[in-house]
Amino acid sequence: METMKTSRVTLLLLAVVLMLSSCLEDLSIHGNGRLATEDRWVAPFNKVKVTGEYNVFIVPGDEYTVEVTAESNLLGHIVTDRDGDKLKIRTRGINNLHHTIPIEIYITTPHLNQVSLSGPGLIQTENFTTNKFEVFLSGSGLIESNVDTNELEANLSGSGEIRLSGFCKHSDLLISGSGKIQSYGMEQESCHATISGSGDILVNASDWIEARISGSGDLLFINWPEISSNISGSGKVINDN
Repeated sequence: METMKTSRVTLLLLAVVLMLSSCLEDLSIHGNGRLATEDRWVAPFNKVKVTGEYNVFIVPGDEYTVEVTAESNLLGHIVTDRDGDKLKIRTRGINNLHHTIPIEIYITTPHLNQVSLSGPGLIQTENFTTNKFEVFLSGSGLIESNVDTNELEANLSGSGEIRLSGFCKHSDLLISGSGKIQSYGMEQESCHATISGSGDILVNASDWIEARISGSGDLLFINWPEISSNISGSGKVINDN
């Protein structure tokens, strides 16, 4: 009798697993290989938040425009909507999009103050001028930003990379995890840099750098700034001139 009960429980558990697997498969949407482009209407915004594996390209323009290029059966599952002053790009519901052609989103906006990315995607911004610019990355993605600004904040958690170019008077750069913030192309007057974990920050500053390092990550710098540091762990401040 005990053996029969155990067999019934085992069969029930197997049925549940098979049912869950089927449900998850139903949530996976596979691209049909037919490329299509769709223009989206959007209200004014000055921030962009991307969640998922999307390649997003943002350039200055007189108008607010969003163009999505993807396989035709995936377009309806890609959401581009505004929340306050933020344009959000995400996948509808909990669907998992399996694309055979990269999904690309082209954006123009007169003003851009912040970009953020969660996941393995890409954000590229070009030639923006603003008083303050913020960059947030979590996961394994890549953000490349060219900007002229008075104040820059970049925050990275995970294994991704932030690449910065342009000019700023002061920057606050923070990394936790194994990623990298590469800002040799960003001319900075001063910089606060904070590293926790094994990630590296590369800085081009003319006046001063204040570094806080906990863990094995390194701060590398070019130019000839005054350096102050507080280090706990094996991380180092390295003159890379």
